[in-house]
Amino acid sequence: MRLRSVWFLAVLPLSLLGATVTRTTKGSGTGDWATNETVEASEINGDFNAIVNEINGGLDNANFDGVPALSWSKIDSVGQVVDASVAAAANIALSKINDFSANSTELNTTFDASPSTLPTSALLEIEALRLAIQRLNGAKTDSTAATQVVEWHLPAARPFNLLTNGDFEDSADGAPATAPFGWSFTDVGGTYSTDDTDAVEGVGHELTVTSDNDGVTDDGVSQAINGLKGSRRYMVVVSAKAASSGVCQILTSGGATNVAATSNGTTYATLVDTFTTNASPGTITLTLTVNDDGAGSDVCSFDHAGLFIMEDDLEPVTQYLPVYKTGTGTGAIDNAYSTAELTATVTVPGPGYIIKVSGEVCGGNSGVGFFTLILQARITENVNGGGASEVAESVYHFNSVGGNDNIFSTVPVSFVQTNPTPGATYAYVLQAQDQSTDAVFGSDGGTSCGTTTKKLLAELLKVN
Repeated sequence: MRLRSVWFLAVLPLSLLGATVTRTTKGSGTGDWATNETVEASEINGDFNAIVNEINGGLDNANFDGVPALSWSKIDSVGQVVDASVAAAANIALSKINDFSANSTELNTTFDASPSTLPTSALLEIEALRLAIQRLNGAKTDSTAATQVVEWHLPAARPFNLLTNGDFEDSADGAPATAPFGWSFTDVGGTYSTDDTDAVEGVGHELTVTSDNDGVTDDGVSQAINGLKGSRRYMVVVSAKAASSGVCQILTSGGATNVAATSNGTTYATLVDTFTTNASPGTITLTLTVNDDGAGSDVCSFDHAGLFIMEDDLEPVTQYLPVYKTGTGTGAIDNAYSTAELTATVTVPGPGYIIKVSGEVCGGNSGVGFFTLILQARITENVNGGGASEVAESVYHFNSVGGNDNIFSTVPVSFVQTNPTPGATYAYVLQAQDQSTDAVFGSDGGTSCGTTTKKLLAELLKVN
């Protein structure tokens, strides 16, 4: 019986005992039994107790070989991996790091970094970069979540907008307690709100200003711009609309010449003007206000404000994505805008572009006798399918003399969208009408305007 016990213990794999397990000393003076040696119970219990004690809480790094095939699911590493646990040149792919933008809320989370509020983690660094991108490129509305999210698109093809927060996207919805980021109130007595802009202007925020009717200070916002180049021309643009009353103004001060453009239209119109800096320019102050005449509260809304350096004139220097359409027409031109329709559509890939639209309609009368032509051509604009609005119109008025035959005229019409919304799709329609009801398309009789009576060109252009 004793001999069988000895043989049983002798065939136990010693590797199971672990590198730090020490066997009890036997009668032979070593950890092994000698042949024909009497096996004591204490010796057997000592060996097994050493194994059990090692497994029950005593296992450490020394118990494992060089490459233990342990599954990570068997290891509780929560809170244990620290900077010292990672090699100095660990080649960890960013694709292995998840959940920086796992949902729309995280995608819209930003961090305003400063020397007093440092981004102390990689996540805060990313949130600070989001904020910088949003301030440079603006934001858009996520159609599925109806939230403002950062625009991820190519940088400007021209020098980027020199205004901070010109689209008022870095502003909370509703009435802000302080002016939108980058701006200052001109009169704290006015009422201000940043809300969703009109569909025709695309997506995002607009700034609405209501005067306090004090008749002293125009209400609005201003921004101080420093670091402009000397003796250079700059272009200022803004989309503006008034309510039932009010005059919307865009003004600058501090230049050799200054901007003073106004609009009282109740639909959005683009105000464009230029100014020139002094040889040694100081601070240029740009102001967007509603005229406070003291005769009642006036309201103006502003969007897409921009300031751009101009190499020469507004004339674009590089053409990109021209859309050219031509058409023919016969028969009477109606006295309502329902004929001569041509549509040209462009999608804006990012900031730094303008859209230049040129149209032409040819019409006349091939009859003999006295007649009147009041031939009109217009261009309408539709942004992202939000509804069309007229942006340009031309009129030709002609009274014929008895006996004249084949009287016709070509009516040109043009429009420049100076600050289109990145990512938006713009559809332009050319239409014609005749208020005199005497006009027909030039192809009538084949002798007036030839075979092409309608032309429309929409160009998406990079601007210096």
